[in-house]
Amino acid sequence: MPPFAHWCVWKEIIGILLAISTFADLLYDRKVVLYSDNKGMAMHDRSSCTLRFVVAGAEHTTAKGSARAFDQNALVHEIWALAFEHRIHLWVERVASEYNISDSPSRRKYAIMHDVYAKWRQPVLGQLLIAAH
Repeated sequence: MPPFAHWCVWKEIIGILLAISTFADLLYDRKVVLYSDNKGMAMHDRSSCTLRFVVAGAEHTTAKGSARAFDQNALVHEIWALAFEHRIHLWVERVASEYNISDSPSRRKYAIMHDVYAKWRQPVLGQLLIAAH
């Protein structure tokens, strides 16, 4: 897998963890649908000469509850530990990138935030991120 692929997935998983830890009190005992546009990387499989998806994306690792890479696995574990602790019924769904409203702010485009009357909330780091700091 190209080195940047691991970093991209890591950032997507961090975003999921940051969102859940920041809004955990509001999500308590609720059903939450997590929409992810980070499915994985398409890579060429030389053994069979076919194009296949390497299941390494944030969507799959979060839904599955584990990852191959140790750091990603630890982050995904914390996501599910938070979900358990706060009785969050978490469901992961695929969304195409062009429909993912969280992509706009990450590209410094904030019109959608005004359209939905979003309000600032101080981010809360998960325990694993605090320990790593």
